[in-house]
Amino acid sequence: MEKLKFIPITLLILVLTAGVILHNQQKSRVLIVYSYDKNLDWVKQVDRGIVQYLAKNPSGVTIRRHYMEVNKYKNCDYYRIAANDVKLTIQDWQPQVVVIVDDLGQALVGANYLHFKPDAKSADLYDNIAKSLATGICPNNGKAFFNLQNLNLATPPTLIFAGVNGDVEQYGYRLADNVTGIFEHKNLLAMKETINDIYEATPKGNKPPTSIQLLGDDSATSRSEHDLFNKFKWATLIWKEPKYAKNFKEWQDIVTESNKNGSMLLVFNYREIREEEGGKSFVPTTKLIQWTEEQAKYPVLGASTAFLDDGGMLTIAVPGYEQGEISMELATKIIGGVAPSQLPYREPKQFSIGMNKKLVEKRSLELPLMYEAFSRESNNFKGTQ
Repeated sequence: MEKLKFIPITLLILVLTAGVILHNQQKSRVLIVYSYDKNLDWVKQVDRGIVQYLAKNPSGVTIRRHYMEVNKYKNCDYYRIAANDVKLTIQDWQPQVVVIVDDLGQALVGANYLHFKPDAKSADLYDNIAKSLATGICPNNGKAFFNLQNLNLATPPTLIFAGVNGDVEQYGYRLADNVTGIFEHKNLLAMKETINDIYEATPKGNKPPTSIQLLGDDSATSRSEHDLFNKFKWATLIWKEPKYAKNFKEWQDIVTESNKNGSMLLVFNYREIREEEGGKSFVPTTKLIQWTEEQAKYPVLGASTAFLDDGGMLTIAVPGYEQGEISMELATKIIGGVAPSQLPYREPKQFSIGMNKKLVEKRSLELPLMYEAFSRESNNFKGTQ
């Protein structure tokens, strides 16, 4: 008889558990896939934007985060493992929407979940993606190695991209009808105005720069922005053909050559600079940027959120929080019934300024006060407090 008393309680627990599971299954699920690890400032900014949007617009959506951490292990074996982990998560959790942040996630994961339009020509898509992924890392590995293929699911998740520097055509997104998102295109007009301000702020008696040299690492992400920079009308200073360094020696040579040519540097992607040619280790970003600031004859302008923390003087960057906010706005609209094809790709409207006042003063630049004011407002100010 004593055992029978516990039966109703056990049944009640089972019913409640089943109810909770059913409730969670019925809630809309959004998987956030970060290409990088959660400790990067950029990732924190994007996530802050997601949290802020949901706080202002409660939707009852269940959010799950997955960090691929490809920035920590830059080799093809790890890329394959990281991509497979995401695929297993999607298979197990079955999210309605997958938000993918930054380029490597699009190539390794997003391209596999496309719902192609009837007239899509995708024959060479996965070969081209594999070639881009393997360049400079493992050139003999193709699409089979990365397990790149269209999974052709009956109901593929909707994909939302964020943090894409170039175009999404290389991932096949423009061939599909289940994709939308927001680019991370740099605000070139803001950069142009800043370059003009730097030119005007050059102290009398000092020779100002006569040209701009774009400098980045030799990665697929860097090269994806090549046309965007080259087609823009920079005026004032002569625009030189962008240069991409594979290793520290090449980077140093470009800086030295720029000094001789009267070129100020515009530095963007620089995480994949190897210590030496053919080596496996990469130059720490703080070492790279601090060396550049010390050796560059003319002011150096950055184009990423991490540039200031790595030792740079001034940066004009796309803020991560806008990427997060727009991603969640798009996700909630899709969950609400709006088709991805009705949501045009978005361009960032905001940019953030970061400034190290000590380095500005070291170069005796008298920049407009708005640079300090804006960098303080966005907590991107270093130097005299």
